[in-house]
Amino acid sequence: MPRLEFSNRFADDLAAIETKKLEQRILNIVDSIELFGGFGSSQVPTSITEEFGDGVRFVAVNPFDLIYTWYPEKDLVHIEALSTSARRDSPLLTACRRKICCATE
Repeated sequence: MPRLEFSNRFADDLAAIETKKLEQRILNIVDSIELFGGFGSSQVPTSITEEFGDGVRFVAVNPFDLIYTWYPEKDLVHIEALSTSARRDSPLLTACRRKICCATE
């Protein structure tokens, strides 16, 4: 099981959550990440990789994406932040949009 570290930014993001239900969903995802470091998607936008570095991943916790960095060689997961942009700009989603758009033309 990887060791977890939490950024100050994530702590601030979590403190700003107004509903206990959403907070609990986020914490449940953190528990899953602790069990399986590679749990989330590595298909993140360049802007997220530039901000947080290589190895960054995300897991959807609507309406947010939980951003974390997995260091398998250190058996470490660093929980970075909650974001609303990772899925919207993901390379995978962009490719799917192009395929759908091109298929209808």
